[in-house]
Amino acid sequence: MGKFETSTRIATGAIMMVSILIIFFSAFHRIFVPEHIELDGVFIAVPLMLVTAIVDGYHWHKNYQLSL
Repeated sequence: MGKFETSTRIATGAIMMVSILIIFFSAFHRIFVPEHIELDGVFIAVPLMLVTAIVDGYHWHKNYQLSL
C-alpha cells in the first residue's frame, strides 16, 4: 500500500507542476499578447458589483451598530 501511495503522490505532484507551468505560460502570453475586452460582461458585472457593495455596506453598518 505504501508504494501505491507514493506513486500516486508523485503523479499528483507531476500533474500539479504541469498545471502551474500551463497557468504561468498562459498568464505571460496574455501579458504580451492581450485580447480585446468584450463589454457585454462589463455592463452586467459593474451594476451587480455596485448592488453587492451597497448590500454589504448596509449589513456591515447594521452589525457595527449592534456590536456597540
